[in-house]
Amino acid sequence: MNKLRFTLKVIFVIFSVSVIGCSKGSSSNGDDNINTNDSNSLDSSDTSVNSSDNNDSDSSSKLDTDTTPTVVDECADLPWEVEIEPLNILVLLDRSASMIQNKIDSESYAALVQNAIDSIVKQNSNTGLTNFALNVFPSSSFCTDEYRTSTPDLYADMNIICDAPKLTGTDGKVEQPLVTFSTVDQTVDTYNEISQVLESVGQCGGTPICPTLKWARKYLNSLNLSSRTFILLATDGAPNCNHTLNPDIDSCINSETGTKTAAAPENCLDDLCAYNEAHLLAADGYRTYVIGVGEDVKQFSSVLDTLAYWGGNSDGTEEDYSDIKTSPDGTWFYPAADAESITTALESVTNKGVSCEYTVDWSTIPEYDSENDLDVSHKCSTVNILGKIFNYVSVVDTDTHSDTDTVFVDPNAGKVLMKYMPDCNSESDVELGWNWSDKAIDGYSWPQIEALDTDVSSCTTVRLCPKACEMLKVHGGERLWETITARFGCTPEVSID
Repeated sequence: MNKLRFTLKVIFVIFSVSVIGCSKGSSSNGDDNINTNDSNSLDSSDTSVNSSDNNDSDSSSKLDTDTTPTVVDECADLPWEVEIEPLNILVLLDRSASMIQNKIDSESYAALVQNAIDSIVKQNSNTGLTNFALNVFPSSSFCTDEYRTSTPDLYADMNIICDAPKLTGTDGKVEQPLVTFSTVDQTVDTYNEISQVLESVGQCGGTPICPTLKWARKYLNSLNLSSRTFILLATDGAPNCNHTLNPDIDSCINSETGTKTAAAPENCLDDLCAYNEAHLLAADGYRTYVIGVGEDVKQFSSVLDTLAYWGGNSDGTEEDYSDIKTSPDGTWFYPAADAESITTALESVTNKGVSCEYTVDWSTIPEYDSENDLDVSHKCSTVNILGKIFNYVSVVDTDTHSDTDTVFVDPNAGKVLMKYMPDCNSESDVELGWNWSDKAIDGYSWPQIEALDTDVSSCTTVRLCPKACEMLKVHGGERLWETITARFGCTPEVSID
């Protein structure tokens, strides 16, 4: 759960929340314009962005003019911070030889997946919403491009071409991924590191999915992660590389051709082992999403579908690993046969982890702003929620201001004011909404919210309406909002269904 908490130490922060208080006896109005009319705005018709001039009976037929209290005279901003609990995504990327040999148009599978991962990581850099780690299978330590191109016999050394990440490294601990989760905020440095690894890792070997998932479970459990964690597995083939399977029995299915002939144990389909490891990861709280790259995965679509099912969709009623339910979307895994669908699949998985609920810790919100001599109202009915536009930049007129001038930058610039909507039914592309999701007041009308007065024990979780939530997600390679911010002390705009 994300949190809204007060901080006095940070003056300029990436995720800022403003506290609004009400002045005693003041007649000026300092909370008029939340300006989003710029090149980065959501829509040219952002009439719902002004926070206080629109609360009269002529402003909108959807406003509750009978129940909305009179807007206070003056509001002041104090720095606040949205405390994000980022989604952790461990990317497990297939770098088998087929990823470089197979192509979509003129691009190899490897290049297309690399570009898609590169783009999705870049979009999430600096937002704090997603923290990425990256590893590959087979391991790149020995199975290199040079080994692949210089070894005529593909199965010359099974220990090399099936080399998965190690459960125990040279230091006696689980081997670290090529890119580890950032211990600080997600930054451009993380993006650059992942980009460099994707550029240099190369392709070689088989598809040791089972031992790679087994490694992932041990690695993730060693971290004591507090945030939600997903695994994103991208592959163009079926699991193999199990040294213990017998290619001479009927149960051995060739993992490349689907026939009952295999040249070596490592070439047998290793499906049951992979299902089991995905199931164990899900039991530990790590959901596995599977992306099947290219057309060739169709012959093993049932394997990837079953793998994705046991990666987090089981309801506990199945009799065995083959007993899976039908996906409402057609497949549990993401088939990606072209460049666009690869990008869409990666975006879909990343977007699933975006949280649109935020906890309000009222104990950290001051009741008085001594600097501006303002009371800060503690009421469920005096909270404003805004979306911060992604990559918004305040432009200073250099013709009228020198480098030494102190220039005031409106803390509300680049933010979109949302309306309180009890059930989100009136939400539209130009009127985005939010409400309280606490069970005791979920769906409360505005008069009911006002009646709570200073009792804030029931309003501790802000929930964005669906269209507002989508603004935090990546679509078509772009994210419109970076995060949300909040203001406390003044009455929000209210939309009446």
